[in-house]
Amino acid sequence: WYKRRVMGWIPEGLERATYVHMANAALFILILFWQPIPAEVWNVEDSAARDVLWLLFGAGWAILFLGAWSFGLRELLGLEQVWASSEGRPHASRLKTGLLYRWLRHPMYVGVLLGVWATPRMSFGHLLLGLALTAYVLIAMRYEERDLLHRFGRRYADWRGVP
Repeated sequence: WYKRRVMGWIPEGLERATYVHMANAALFILILFWQPIPAEVWNVEDSAARDVLWLLFGAGWAILFLGAWSFGLRELLGLEQVWASSEGRPHASRLKTGLLYRWLRHPMYVGVLLGVWATPRMSFGHLLLGLALTAYVLIAMRYEERDLLHRFGRRYADWRGVP
């Protein structure tokens, strides 16, 4: 309902770009006004465990960026849709099932969560951020999967492995 109501006055070709860049602005504001809560929740001292956590942390951000690349950065940012709209032609989204999407249903979500949670030192502020991002991802996945099922139907259900 939110998308229909707010995006109803924006041309269809600009919807994704508007949504993405509003989300970017919200994230920028969060970063700009973030106030750390330094109380320590955990601090892994063991060097081997610490190295594994740093490796998972790096893997998470690599998965996020590779997932975005697998999806197609221009389409992800809404640039393909804007271009098609400016040329007066429709933009047909296609179901992404290649590259990282062969192994992970939501590589960008997996990457963000690994990047946030795989840390040798967790402060209370970082924990709150991790919990909020996890909640966001769980809610977003529900809506995204519903939209994908609506848009791509049986093809998405088959790829997802749902009978």
